[in-house]
Amino acid sequence: ENPLLTEAHVSRTKEEVSAGAQSRYGPAPVLRHIYKLLDAGECFAVIAKPCDITAIRNLAAVDARVEKQILYCLSIFCGGVPNYRTAQKIVAYHGVQQEEVAVFRFRGNGWPGPTRVETHGGSRFDLSYDQTWYGEDYPWKYDIQFRCKICPDAIGEQSDVACPDGWKMRNGHPIHEEASGENLFVARTRRGQTLIEEAQADGAIVLEPMTITELDRMHRDHYPRKLGANVRVMALRSLGQLAPDYYNFRRWKSILKSGFLNSLRTFLGARKRIKNGANKETPIN
Repeated sequence: ENPLLTEAHVSRTKEEVSAGAQSRYGPAPVLRHIYKLLDAGECFAVIAKPCDITAIRNLAAVDARVEKQILYCLSIFCGGVPNYRTAQKIVAYHGVQQEEVAVFRFRGNGWPGPTRVETHGGSRFDLSYDQTWYGEDYPWKYDIQFRCKICPDAIGEQSDVACPDGWKMRNGHPIHEEASGENLFVARTRRGQTLIEEAQADGAIVLEPMTITELDRMHRDHYPRKLGANVRVMALRSLGQLAPDYYNFRRWKSILKSGFLNSLRTFLGARKRIKNGANKETPIN
């Protein structure tokens, strides 16, 4: 009903999967249908952000139906979730009132495709991927929720398959020019590996090899994020703030990998931001 918001979608046909396939850079109640589907005895796959997949794995520890009925968990490499204000600011930048918006797409109609606003009156406004997320002359930035800033798993470690963008590279750096579009497939479990092999055998996907070194260059922002997540949680605890418990995410190994001085800078920077209220979400109208 509000194109700036996102709804969880249950797809039952190939056509519904295609119709619902798009990137949504904002809050979404991804798991709202899970209990209804489990109660109905249905078998299904979940496509969601890494944190949502973690919730599914946690649920499996207390609900035996999860392992039997949720056949696959598929995820992305996540850059963090911008809050609702980002979409509001993009619409306002084009001089459009929210009630005038008929379509709001962060990506699509190409790859990566434009961030597009369409009005009920037929007007259309496009911004490229780089303009939307890297432009310096726009009244918004990639302002993600604080929970994302302390995330230990933006790369879908707990999924069966994680599917980040297969960005084109130039001089060792990813670029976001329009192209035919590719995804990477990172199998995390034996079940995920089997799924990829079966999809290849059926002709649904065409695979080409890729090295860890190439993956690291293409998505280089994820490594420092993972190394700093546990340190930022420690900063929360040092100030007596609420903080999540992370298990099996290699806390001390990540700190050692990051190095003492870098970890200390991360810790002190996080403390400073937390003291200024960075961990408190402000109300959104």
